[in-house]
Parts: sequence; C-alpha cells; structure tokens
Amino acid sequence: MAEITNSDRVLLKATYTPITLPQSNPRVGNLGRAGEKAMFANSLQLAPGEVRQTLDHMMRNSANDATEPLSVLQAFEQATDRVAPKPEPARLAGVPVSAIQAFGAAVIELRTAQRQSVSTVNTNPDGVVPSIKSATVSPPSGLVDLRVIIAHNALTTFNNSVQISPIGMLHLERIEMAPAGIERGELIATIPLAPQETTNVVHKEWATTSEEFSSIVTDSLENYSEKGVTEKSELADATNSETKHSSQISLGATVSGSYGTVSFSTNASLGVNDSNDQSQQVSRKQASEITSKAAARVRKERKVTIETQATVGKEDTSVRTITNPSSTDSMRIDYYSMMRKWRVRLLQYGIRMTYDIAVPEPGATLRESHAFLAYLDAKTSTPFSFPLLVSDINESSYLNLASQYGVSVAPPPQPIVNQRIGGAVQGLGKLGDDEGWHFFELSVDVPDGYRISAIWLDAMIGNVDNDPVARNFIVFGYGQPPGLGTNGKAAFIENLSSAGGFLINRTGHQKIVYFLQNVDAAAVTFSIDFAPLDASMDQWRFGVWQALHDAARDAYYTSIQALASQRDALRKRIEGPDTLTLRQEERIEVMKGALRWLLGPDFDFMPDSVTALFPPPVQSGGLAFTGNKLGLDSSGWMAMFRYQEMVKFLQQAIEWENLLYFLYPYFWDVPPAWDFVRTLEHPDSERQKFLRAGSARIVLTIRPGFEQAFTAFVDQGAFGAILPPGHPYLTIGQEVQAYDKTNYPGIPPANADSDFRPLLSTLQRKSWLDMQAIISALEDYKTANGSYPSTVQGLAALANPSLAAADPWGNAWIYKCPGVFTDYELSSLGADNKSGGEGLDADITSWAPSSLIAEWFEYTPSKGVDIQLNTAPALMA
Repeated sequence: MAEITNSDRVLLKATYTPITLPQSNPRVGNLGRAGEKAMFANSLQLAPGEVRQTLDHMMRNSANDATEPLSVLQAFEQATDRVAPKPEPARLAGVPVSAIQAFGAAVIELRTAQRQSVSTVNTNPDGVVPSIKSATVSPPSGLVDLRVIIAHNALTTFNNSVQISPIGMLHLERIEMAPAGIERGELIATIPLAPQETTNVVHKEWATTSEEFSSIVTDSLENYSEKGVTEKSELADATNSETKHSSQISLGATVSGSYGTVSFSTNASLGVNDSNDQSQQVSRKQASEITSKAAARVRKERKVTIETQATVGKEDTSVRTITNPSSTDSMRIDYYSMMRKWRVRLLQYGIRMTYDIAVPEPGATLRESHAFLAYLDAKTSTPFSFPLLVSDINESSYLNLASQYGVSVAPPPQPIVNQRIGGAVQGLGKLGDDEGWHFFELSVDVPDGYRISAIWLDAMIGNVDNDPVARNFIVFGYGQPPGLGTNGKAAFIENLSSAGGFLINRTGHQKIVYFLQNVDAAAVTFSIDFAPLDASMDQWRFGVWQALHDAARDAYYTSIQALASQRDALRKRIEGPDTLTLRQEERIEVMKGALRWLLGPDFDFMPDSVTALFPPPVQSGGLAFTGNKLGLDSSGWMAMFRYQEMVKFLQQAIEWENLLYFLYPYFWDVPPAWDFVRTLEHPDSERQKFLRAGSARIVLTIRPGFEQAFTAFVDQGAFGAILPPGHPYLTIGQEVQAYDKTNYPGIPPANADSDFRPLLSTLQRKSWLDMQAIISALEDYKTANGSYPSTVQGLAALANPSLAAADPWGNAWIYKCPGVFTDYELSSLGADNKSGGEGLDADITSWAPSSLIAEWFEYTPSKGVDIQLNTAPALMA
C-alpha cells in the first residue's frame, strides 16, 4: 500500500552526547580551564605574602623547582591596604593543572604546620616552618583552623571539576512517522453459529458518538496539525467510534510526543558520529514506547458487548439476520481490529556543540517576591498582641509610654496637701469666769478617691492673766500633745499622724474633737494632707493601659490593612503574567545563572569602569543615553565599545533560544531553606517547579560558527583568545563545524524537505565519514585560496589527494562547484553508481538537509473493524 504522505507526523527531539576526554591523551594537558583555576585561586583566600611563602615551602620539600609559573597567583592575594583590580582568569590559562593542584596541597600543608606550631609554641629559631610531607591531600586529624578547611574544600572542588569535560554535542533530530498500510489486528469478538442456526445481529448507530468523533478529528488533527510540528506533533489524537453489530465496540488510537524532547546517550570520544548508534537505540525505544502506550490506552478504553437475539428486533433497530447454511458444520464469525502500520524514520538534521554546567538556586531572584509574600502572609495572620502590663505603668513611665504609642492619657491623681481647718477659738471667757472644760468639734470631708495621709496640729494656747494653773489641751483619740509650757503660754506644731497614726487612711466624713481647760485664749489649726487611694491609682493605671492598648490595636489593624493591600497587590503581580511571560522570565534567570557560574565569581555584568560612564542621577532609571549627545569622551567610548562587544559575543555565541536546562529537587539547596522552598506554590505548574528547584543543570548550545571562539573564551578565560594547535576543544569545534555545515542550519519547517542521505548500512556510514573529511579539506582549501576548487580542478586540487579516492563502492566522487543548492556539491551515487535509487542504491549528498540514521515500523489500532469466517486458530491475533 502506498504511503499517505499528507498524514505524516513529525516529532522533534535531540540527543545529548557528553564527551569523555581520555586521560591518556596527551592533548588533555593542553586544557586551559582558566575559569576553574581562577575560582580555585579566589576560593583559597590567599593572604598577602602567602604565595611566596608557599612557593618557598614547595621548593624546600620537592626536588622539582619549576614553581615560577605559579608566581602569577600573587595577583590573587587579598589586598589589605589598597583596592586592587580583579585579575583576569586568562593569567592562569598557561599554568598546568598539576601545578595548581600541587600548590593547593602545599597551601594545606603550610597552613596546617603553622596551626600546629602556634598550638605547641614550638617554632624553629630561624622561623622556618617544619616540613610536612604526606602522600594524600586529606584533611589532618583534629582540623580546627578555618583557613585550612577553606583550602581543603577549594582543592577538593577543583580536583573534581577538572576531571569532567564540560564540552559535549547535541544532535538535532526528528522522528518522521507516515502511515504505511492497514493490517489485521487482535481478535475482539466472535459469534458462533450451530448448523442451520439463525441469529439476529443488532446494529445501532449513536448519533452523539459520531458527532464526537467528527469533532475530535476536526479539532485535534486538522486545526492542530501545523502547531503540532513546533509544539507537540501528535501522531494521532484519540478517536472513538461505537458500532453495534450485536456488539458494542469502542476503538481509538493515540500517539503523543513533545517538542524539544532531549534524550541522553552514553559518552562519546572525539568522533562526531560515534553517538549515532546510541541515538538510534534511544529513539527506537522512544517511538516504540509511544506507539505501545497508545495501543495499551486504546485497549483500556475499549468497551465490548456482544448481544445475540433470537427474534426480530424493534422497528427502530437495524437488524441483520445471519444464518448458518450448513446442516452439518458449525460456523463462526470473527471480528478483528484494524491496525495501522507506520513507517518510522530517525533523521539527524544538525549538530550543536554544548557546554554543560550546573548552577545552584536557579530561581533565587524569582523567589524573593515569594519570600516577601510569605512574610506578608505571616504578618497579616499574626493575632494582635499587647505585651504591656498594667503594673508597668507608673507615674514616671506613663508619659514615655503615651509618646511611644502616640496617644494622650490622663495624668495620675495628685496628692492634696496642707488643707487647713480650725483657727482662733471663740467663747472661752476669762479664766476666773470659767475654769471648766471647753469642747470643740471640726468636720473633715475627705475627697472621693482619697485618704488622709498626714495631720499636723498648729496651736497656740494661754490665759490672759498668766495664772500659773495647769492648762490642758486634749485631742480626742490622740491625747495630750506635748509642748505645753509652764509660763502661762504654749505654742507648738505637732505631727499627729507620726506617732499614733491619728486618722491616717480615713476616708469620707471625719470629725476632730479636742478639749481645752484653763485656757482663755487659743488658736488651733489642723493642716491635713490627702493621698490617692490604691484603688484610684489602679483605676488610673488601667485607664492608661486601656488607652495605650486601644491605640496599639488601632495602629496594628491599620498596619495589617496596609500589609494586606500590599500582599494582595504582590500576589496579583506574581500570578498575573501569562504563560509566555513566565517562561521568558525563567529563561532569563537561567541565562543569568549560567553566565555567573560560567565566567566565575568575579564576573560583573556591569563592571565598575563601565558603570562609572553612566551619570549618577540616572543610573537607577536606565536613562543615561537618551539625550542628543552621548556624553562620553574617547576613552569612555572605547571602554563602552569593548564592553558591548563582549555582551554581543555572549548573546550571539550561545543559542539562548535553544537553551536546555534540567531542574533538580529542592534538597540540593541549603537545608535551612528546604521547608520554604518545597512548599512554594504558584498557579502555573512549570513556574512552581522552577521555584522549587534547588539546583539546575544547564546545557548551553553553541551557535554554529562560534565553536572555536566560545571554547577559547571559556578555556583561556579571555575575550578574543585563540586556542593553541592540537587543543582538544579546537578539534571538537572543527569536527562539529564540518558536520553542521553539511546539514540544514536551523529548525526544519512544518513541511520538512523529504530529501535526506541514508546512513543505514555500514558502507553508507563510511561514505558519509569520508565525505566529511573531504568537506573539511575543502574548507581548508578555501581558507588558503579564497575559494573552493572549481569543477574542472576537482578534488585533486586538495592538499591530500588520497581523500579524493573512490567512494566505499569503488566509484568516483561527484563534485561540482558552484553547485545548484550550495557553493559546492559533493555526492556518492551509492551501490549502483546511478542517480536516485533506494536502499543501498540511494545517493549520499553533502547538501541533504538531514541524515537518515534509523528506520523501522510501528503499529497502532485504527477505528476500522475486519470480519472473517472461521479463522484458523493459528492465524488469530
């Protein structure tokens, strides 16, 4: 059956292949790894003079005195009295990795020896640190010096990092699936008939089901076909059809995939095509899994019911009568599902060099708003609490408290002092007239809320004639005050409340009664002090506390309302962006994290020298260059120009649009953050995963043409550096460039070109390898001569004529320059040495947009049903 090309499906994928550089390869020693070396040097936290001391220590304890290249590490010592410029990582590119490792071990030895010498106070007279030799770099027992721990951790990290090659390859691939025919599938129903038996097969069509099937075909297959190539590329969506031939059968087919699916194969050496076999295995398994899952899903959803009736059905039922015509043999009607056969092809249409790194907390910046939101949630959900106690309020503190809470409060009740009652005593008469007792009564009204705290008596008594008779002055309840004289007169002031506590703490209406005898003139005054009652003070304290409490409560709920408004606005801002904006924000954060960890801890997105070119008033607004003039002198313009060139290089050299990253769980973050990170929530599930990631693996794909420049940048640590000849990364870059130049240089369109080069057989793969060697030689020829060899010159013009030998089938290569499709065309006509053909006879061309590296068949159920009589059991599926 001919293939139905308009039903083809395309599933885009990629196979990532990390490269392992064999340690036995002498070229591995050429790796600069300037970035890792600079990170290690900065992590050691070298003190001023420590490098020179360490190098002397190494020379005393080793027969190898080749330590001079390490003197460059002095630039990485921490400055104390000056602000030193940050050294460029490129300064360490030429220092051997083994020398850096030996220096780190020597730093550990030296710091350990210094720590021990300080602990034992046993330093040599000449100040030389004793030698410590060890075969390993493991931390000494009893390690307590923080600087030793820092050095040990830095060396361990550096040793681990240099064992890994971050350079890899990403094969851009696609799986093309096309219908290749219909075949009988599994048995789904059987109707047995005895000799001469007649049965009625009831057939029902459910309009709703047909309607649903029509809707699925329209929405999922037709409307989504163009989008499917760039996003999901569904092979087929679920299709349902229910038909009742005395049975109810539900059939469907689903094959799904996702754009950008990245498979990981095993490690490869420097050969570009060594990962094809792994890619074929992974892709075949992936396609088989897709189709097998689809079939399993159909079987799970299928509902089969068999009905047989002996009588004619109702008028609204379509009935088919089946009779077994034989009088001796039984008969069986078998129903089978119809399986669609798919031809599956795995095509490689490009290759990218990759740089593989891992970064911590990829969503740290985006978490900040969530952390503040959690803070606002905690603040707004905290109940009001007033820590002040009533007992904390007193006469010396209440004003400060009132000022603290911003409220006006009543002052405490004040004591009343020196309230006087009494005065001159009238009606005594002359002494000779009346020598008896005179009684006097004074009323005292204590103010509400007060008590009597003190009573003073101020009295003057006597007689006119100064008769030497005994005079008496008695206060009822107190007695005779002292101070009565014998000279006929008496004047005194007496504190009545000190000795006997006269009327102390009395409240309400009180009376003072006193008696005079043998007195014909007197002036008696009582001075009374009143103090507030404890209950009055408690009432005042509680009133002040209540006022302070209400003020604090009102201020709290006002602040809570403001925080709630801020929280709602922040939550709206977090949940507001659309899906595309969320993905863009995440990608930008991954870009930032990749550059930070790729270029080292001292990398500045905006160096100080460039920041200084922005006028301070507009630095925060990003409005430095909006005027008519640039406002830079020649030196400033040059600094900005160099900086922008580096920005342009980093943005162009890396295919940020094809950035791949893999999120790792929250427990790769610092433990104190686990509870917060793992409970972060966001309406968008992908953003939630991003926020919860504790670490991320980032695979940077390098744009074609930038392979050598980028590897030189990261390995040598300097913008514009050149890799030395024989450098392993240079070889990888050249191979990737040569391979990629012969493939379609981008994502294929929705209707991909059907032209490809078959690489299914051993000879076909060898032909393509030989062709790549010729292509590399053609590029070298163009570099040397400015153009490719003409058709007349042919491949014989190349520096290595052996490359122009026959193809693996012994036939001559076909070379044309200029070509119809590209600058030149190189091809092999296959086994038959004729243009066109299939299988081993197919042509191998340099201009084909892709390479066919695998081909196989898969099956999925369809909605059709096949009927057969008396199928032999051996043929049943």
